[in-house]
Amino acid sequence: MNSMTIHVLRPGFTAVYINALAAHIIPRRAFASNEQVWQFVATVKERMRAAGG
Repeated sequence: MNSMTIHVLRPGFTAVYINALAAHIIPRRAFASNEQVWQFVATVKERMRAAGG
């Protein structure tokens, strides 16, 4: 199983599930702008692709 398997984007947070029972939950307030959120999402997706996920 990859270290990052599923990414979920919701209105108040973004989550990166590392397995079926655990996820890193990042609240939107952790980012200074919506652009930073989208940059984070793009980076997560890129790294998931690179890891074969």
